[in-house]
Amino acid sequence: MPQELRSSGVSLRKVSLAPAPSAPRGRFRVLVPIASLLSMSLPQITARPRLARWLSLALIGCVLLLASPGAFGQKLARDYFEDPPNGYRFKPLDGYTSVPLQPDERGGPLAAQLTSGENKLWVMALYDPPAEEEVEGRTRAGKRREEITAVLSSTLNGFKNKADSPTTDETVKVKGIESRHRIWELTLGRDDYFIEVWTFPLVHADVSLIYITEKQRFDRRWASVIDKSAKSFAEIERVANQVIELGKGASYEDHVEAAKQREAANPGWSVVTTPSKKFIIVTSSVKRNFLDELIKRLEGSRTVFEKDFPPSPDFNAISIVRVCATEEEFHQYGGTGDGVAGWFSPMTTELVLYDAVNIDRNMTYAVVVHESFHQYCHFLFGQAEAHRWFDEGHGDYYGGLEFKTSRPKITPTMPSGLDRYGEIKEMIRAESYKPVKEHINQDHRQWQSQGPTGVSSYAQSWSIIYYLRQGAEGKVPRKFWNPDYAEIIPNYVRVLTAEYKKLFDEIEEARKKKGAGNGEGDEADEPGELNRQALLMRMNPARKNEIWKAAMEASWGKIDMDKFEQDWLVYVMDGLQ
Repeated sequence: MPQELRSSGVSLRKVSLAPAPSAPRGRFRVLVPIASLLSMSLPQITARPRLARWLSLALIGCVLLLASPGAFGQKLARDYFEDPPNGYRFKPLDGYTSVPLQPDERGGPLAAQLTSGENKLWVMALYDPPAEEEVEGRTRAGKRREEITAVLSSTLNGFKNKADSPTTDETVKVKGIESRHRIWELTLGRDDYFIEVWTFPLVHADVSLIYITEKQRFDRRWASVIDKSAKSFAEIERVANQVIELGKGASYEDHVEAAKQREAANPGWSVVTTPSKKFIIVTSSVKRNFLDELIKRLEGSRTVFEKDFPPSPDFNAISIVRVCATEEEFHQYGGTGDGVAGWFSPMTTELVLYDAVNIDRNMTYAVVVHESFHQYCHFLFGQAEAHRWFDEGHGDYYGGLEFKTSRPKITPTMPSGLDRYGEIKEMIRAESYKPVKEHINQDHRQWQSQGPTGVSSYAQSWSIIYYLRQGAEGKVPRKFWNPDYAEIIPNYVRVLTAEYKKLFDEIEEARKKKGAGNGEGDEADEPGELNRQALLMRMNPARKNEIWKAAMEASWGKIDMDKFEQDWLVYVMDGLQ
């Protein structure tokens, strides 16, 4: 059975195309001549004693070289990693790449992160707390800076039990700075790691370099290079970032400039604008043809979304799309593993994906359309949370857009194992689908776990949305269609968004009253500071169910579900081509 890929917005089967192995750097020149010699016949070699003797010695040397665990050990990077806002620089280990911080990580203790496979290098900056802080109406003197072990105790599983017992704990003077060097051994998951921390107390903050290295890789040479890396740490002039306030009236150009400032701290990342000024592409890819095609599909699919779900005249949301150059970089950024192809986060409002050139770029193009629908709806529907049948069904529906002409066209197929067409037909033949009434009323957990395969729920939701949308456009034969079905999606959207708006208005009104009562009315009147999605997540689940129930009653309440299911089944098997 093919391995499945899943994300918050898309589930697909992976098409594995293993790349050809490349020769390791540093060994190629030795191995190629030997391979050429080995292509000679044994009589040819033995007839030349000097050659035979040289070959024997070369083979022995090669074996010893390859067997030596430190022969091709780690080395120091050539260039410095610089962080002007925090006033430091250092040389990381060679081959470590900088991974951007996610939007909700910015402003926290994590200042930078670099990675090489399973080995990580975090930089954390712990600042002075306020000089005074008020606790329960009393003023207390400012506290000391937080200790890095307290942060690691809440970040690394199992670290708390070992925080007070490092295997190494010493003070080392580095370029005039009295730094503290500590090492711990820790099991993370199934593997053992060394956690090596160098802390540099600067005037404005304690900056810690945290090297997380697999124990099996940590030999004497690796330890020596980490030592050199830490001792390359030096203070530089602090240059504060210019902060652009992105208020309600911020222009597209303001958003672009803010994105450029954020990415300035991420080597290799750039910001690309789009003609429509509806998207900002943040990317580590330098393949312009690929990016141009991606932008074409983003903008083409947006025209389709706006036709099917017209925005209000004042709708001006700008979508951030982060495009990683490789799958590895994508997983490093999101902290995901094999099985995720792309995602949209309602909390950060970023859409994140990667260039699947080693699998099939058509998969990337389908995923970006799928996820951009989620991103569009997040802004359009005021962050209302929909049922999965609606949300994911539409994502897959638009994932089938074809861009062969200037006008994108909906098709019932998607590329690279994403296709739901064959899946739903097989489910119906095997009678493994869920009754429609049950399927559309599933909560997120029930929907995600619907079998018999990991993509069954996607396939069934896609087929229902395809049926409803094509039928509403007059593209489903009358024998499979009832005109009442055309009102299901519009009524669902209308009631869902109205009920959520009512809820959010109530929450904001309560917040304003509470703020005014505390003499903080001005602050309370800043709804832009309010993350509605966070409030939604803290909301009583019973209230969300009330909203969902109202939306379902308005859309499906007058539909004969037995008749609908029969019409849908016949259409999928006989009418869906």
